Amino acid sequence: MRALRAALGGLAAILLAAAVAASFSAAASALVGWMAPPAVAGKAPGTPAGRFWERPLVYSRQPAAAAEVARRRAAEIARAMPGQRGAPPASLTAPVGPVGDPNIAVGAALFQVPRVARATGLSPAYLRGLVQLGSARGLFNLGGPSYVNVLWLNRQVAAAVSSRH
Repeated sequence: MRALRAALGGLAAILLAAAVAASFSAAASALVGWMAPPAVAGKAPGTPAGRFWERPLVYSRQPAAAAEVARRRAAEIARAMPGQRGAPPASLTAPVGPVGDPNIAVGAALFQVPRVARATGLSPAYLRGLVQLGSARGLFNLGGPSYVNVLWLNRQVAAAVSSRH
């Protein structure tokens, strides 16, 4: 009898963990937009006009390589955004590892709003609203720096542009 109770208790714990994981996974996919098609993902200044850019990738652990990537990225941003005041936010120039990170600081997204507005014809106010709508603070929105998922943001921009045509 004790063995049966222990087995059922263990099974219940496994089922509960699976249900929580499934609901979190579905919510994360729906809210964050992890499954954006590659054509929509903004990777770097070389991506299609009208897309928000992610942080650059670096495939080396050497600090000099990361510094070079950041320097080149800042120069690319300056060329792509002439007349933009201020230095690009570190969230756009500081490289991440080879896996990448689809999240950038809200300030980095707002920095790109004028460029995306010019390329898409969407109003800057609308784009700023999208950035604020998609922003979150830390893990589970409980604190930490504010960020926005670039994949989700680019999907929203693509949908707004396609609905206008």
